[in-house]
Amino acid sequence: GALDSHRRLGRLNCNVGDYAYLSISRTILMPGFTLIELLVVLTVVMIIAVGGGLYLYQLNRSKDLEATVEIIKATLRDAQQRAINQVDGNYWGVKFENLSGRDRYQLFSSDDANLTSITVAGVRYLKSSLGFFSPSDDNSSIILFSKITGNLVSASCPSTSANSEISVGTAGGAESANLKVYCNGTIE
Repeated sequence: GALDSHRRLGRLNCNVGDYAYLSISRTILMPGFTLIELLVVLTVVMIIAVGGGLYLYQLNRSKDLEATVEIIKATLRDAQQRAINQVDGNYWGVKFENLSGRDRYQLFSSDDANLTSITVAGVRYLKSSLGFFSPSDDNSSIILFSKITGNLVSASCPSTSANSEISVGTAGGAESANLKVYCNGTIE
């Protein structure tokens, strides 16, 4: 009975005595992935990870530049306010130095516009991933504000279009930002 129905369905291959033998396929289906499939997936994941890492690195450098520009603007405004308020009865300014090491800027005061004597009130260094483009290498630039008015002290003033400019950017020059101080004291 049962043996004959299995023969008809093709499930049995042969009969030896009272025992029936089933054929077993040589291909055993196992759940999982082939080595090539795993390598392809790992390669795609690695490419995405490297691309994402590079994007985040560049984004971080860009944010560092933006934050540094805002801090420099705040330092310039601080110097300007100190000059307007005549703190210590002095002129106030910021000196930008493009050094062979890490670039820096200094908040300072001077008792005269010729800067015969300077008193440094604070020094800040740029992050190693940033640098000044203007002033150029191994040079410095000074932005000085006059007492009471807070206007820029410069030989080119009182021209309304004249300004002092500082340029800061990422190493390699991929991104940069310019800060300008006009004769009337406007900082942008």
